[in-house]
Amino acid sequence: MSVPAMNDAPIAPNQPQNPFTKPLFGTKPTFGAKSTATVTPGNRFITWLVWLFIIFVALPTGCNLLGNSGTHSGPIGISLVAPKYSLTQYNQLQNGMSHAQVAAIMGDGGQPNSHVEGGGFVIDMYSWANGDGSNCNAQFQNDQLQAKAQFGLR
Repeated sequence: MSVPAMNDAPIAPNQPQNPFTKPLFGTKPTFGAKSTATVTPGNRFITWLVWLFIIFVALPTGCNLLGNSGTHSGPIGISLVAPKYSLTQYNQLQNGMSHAQVAAIMGDGGQPNSHVEGGGFVIDMYSWANGDGSNCNAQFQNDQLQAKAQFGLR
C-alpha cells in the first residue's frame, strides 16, 4: 500500500500555497512515501558547500549552532589555539622597563604599531595579540615603558 505525499492533495484556487511544500532544488518533497528525488551534481555541490562553511567558518568563529550557551574564550569566538600571551605575563610588566626586558617577559618583541621621534623623545608603541582577540599594548618613551593596557588576557 502506498502512502500519498502530503503535497499531493489538491489546493483550492483561492488558497495560498504552503511555501514548505514547494520543491527545493528542483525536487518534490515527499513525506512518509518513498522519495523520488534525484540527487544532481548541483545538489551535491551545494550540500558540500554548506558542510564546508559549517566546519571551517561557523564552528571556529563560535557560531552557536548546537544551542550551547557557554562562554567563549574571547570576543571573536572559540579559539582552537592556546593563547600565547597571558595576564600573568602582562602583570609582570613594570614602568621603566626597557623594550628588551618586556620582550623577554612576553616571549617576543611584539608588533610595532607606531614610532615617533621629535623634541628629544622617541615614542614607540607595541602590541601583542592572541588568536581569540585578547591583547595587550605597551608604550615606550626613550626605551622606557611608560604605559600599558590589556583586553581579555587570562
